[in-house]
Amino acid sequence: MTEWLDLNKAVMSAIARGELEEADALLPLLEGEARVRGEKQLVCNSHFTRGLVRDAQRRYREAEEAFEDCLALDERLHGRDSVSAADTLHSLGLVRASQDDHEGALAASRRAAEIYRAKQPFQLTHALSTVASRLLKLERFAEALAAYDDALASARKEPKTPHHDVARCLLGAGEVLRQRAWFPEAFSKLAMATQMARPNMWPTLADCVTRAWYTLGIVSCYGLQNSRTQAALAFWYALVPGAAPEVIRAASAQLMEMPEREHCVGDRGTFRLVYRDDADNLHVASAAHGLFHLVQPLDAAPGDAVDVELENGRAVRVSAR
Repeated sequence: MTEWLDLNKAVMSAIARGELEEADALLPLLEGEARVRGEKQLVCNSHFTRGLVRDAQRRYREAEEAFEDCLALDERLHGRDSVSAADTLHSLGLVRASQDDHEGALAASRRAAEIYRAKQPFQLTHALSTVASRLLKLERFAEALAAYDDALASARKEPKTPHHDVARCLLGAGEVLRQRAWFPEAFSKLAMATQMARPNMWPTLADCVTRAWYTLGIVSCYGLQNSRTQAALAFWYALVPGAAPEVIRAASAQLMEMPEREHCVGDRGTFRLVYRDDADNLHVASAAHGLFHLVQPLDAAPGDAVDVELENGRAVRVSAR
């Protein structure tokens, strides 16, 4: 087993470094070692590794065939409802989506989600969010939103659900609502996604939060009235470490066209008043904590720094500086 494990680690390391020719050259050795040992589980795992290499090479049809071979053997060894089968189904969905086979990707992702629902509930929010993203690609908006609602309900039930999976789910739901032009509802989901921010965010969480800020800026700029200051600050909050290059480019381009960018100076972690109306509805935002809604009188103008009292992750009081 040790030699197969060492070879598999070497293939994975080569993929991570982008040395795909090296990874490809190692595959025959990996698969040969599995055959020599005569262990079906190693043969199964070798199919999976081949799928990862072909996926990295963008040889998606070959990757799909490798994952299908892995799945067939996995189901014989462990059953159709095993977690290992669900993991393979997830990868199969990814390579089908890369070939624009969104129906095929949806079928694989749905099967994976139902296995996780029964066997590993802490993975269900991620799996259902993947199902929802497939439905969104197919413009089946009502079904996508229902899947995101199911994913959020799962997260509330399962305390082991990863934090970034919840953020991804909220971001996805906000995007569905944005595409349906249900802007207040989209705004609410995206604001909740920004509230998932942490002082030191790991890459997956930082990506979700910065994308939520960017999309919130789009909704504020083009979907809601009197929210230009809010939009400018949301675009600015997207321009932090961890943001994807395409998010940085898009947010920067939006911001450069806005006179309201004059507010985008100083510490992004400081709370600012970003919106208010005549009924004392207030939005306050900080890149470090997210965007919150309160109802109270306040002697401050949009763009002003304010002090915000938080309790259990919720803004409960705001005061002018």
